[in-house]
Parts: sequence; C-alpha cells; structure tokens
Amino acid sequence: MKNLHISMSGSRDTMADELEILEKYAKLCIEIASARCWSQCQYTMCLPNVFSIVHHVDPDQRTTGLQFIKKLWEAVLKAEDALQDTRIDASVRATLQQVMHDLGWNRGQVAREIYLICREGGWTPADSEVRKLSFLLFAPPANTKFFLEDCFSHLADVIKRIARNMKLSKNLI
Repeated sequence: MKNLHISMSGSRDTMADELEILEKYAKLCIEIASARCWSQCQYTMCLPNVFSIVHHVDPDQRTTGLQFIKKLWEAVLKAEDALQDTRIDASVRATLQQVMHDLGWNRGQVAREIYLICREGGWTPADSEVRKLSFLLFAPPANTKFFLEDCFSHLADVIKRIARNMKLSKNLI
C-alpha cells in the first residue's frame, strides 16, 4: 500500500480514489502474469519446443515429459479423426476445426517426425533415435563463428545506416 501511495486513513472521496487505484493495480498484475504465462506456453505445451525435455537432467522428468507428449499427440490424432467423422455434428466439427487451426504446430513436419520417432522408440527418452533427433533439434553449433559473424555484420550495418540516416535492414526490437 505504501508503494502505491495509498493511505488507509482519510476522507471517503480519497478512499474511493485509492480503491480505484488498487483495483487498476490488481488488473495490471493479472494482465502481466497472464501475458507471461502465454509467452511461455509454447515452451511447455507445444512441439517441437517441449521435446527438449529429453535432455532434462532428471531422468524421471524425461520420462514424464515424453508421456505428456504422447498424451498430447493422442488427443491431437483423435481430434483429427473427429474432423473426418461425418457422424459428428457440423457445428462441433467447425468449432474443432478452429481449435485445430489455432493449435497449428500439429501440421508441421518436425512435430510429425517427433511423433513417429518417439512412437518407434516406445516413448522412452533413452532410445537412441529419440535422443539423436532431440540433439539435432536443440544442440547449438560446435562453435560461435556463425553467431559472432552475424552479430558483427548486423552491428556494422546498423552503424552505417545510422550514420547515413537510412532504414535499417533488421529490426532492433
């Protein structure tokens, strides 16, 4: 309350104003927390990002993570089958189609390959093909040459364009 400059004593008018400030502050906190949750959602619930769990330091987490991916894929495949089922009401299929469109990652080749490799590997993180695929997807290059050259090239471009008052080739944000 002190950080918000709200006092608990005063007239009724100032109390109403202070309560309004407090309500706005609570809404702001919820909005910030919500935005943070949604920004991290793709790393915890969407493929291929969640597949990096195969490299978790805790072997139990690896297994739990792959079981989550299996359950996720089972749900997606059931939903895809339901979209083809003409016995299901058209409005339900239309709604499901919109959900699947918003889901998006299930149409990607990498996500489909993850499903196939994991299924063939028995959904175990110790399977050599599962580990190989996850390493290929998430391992950085063996050196930083590419990253440093790209960074220096970008910085040189920014300096030149600022000096000439020209449009930048890459966004700075």
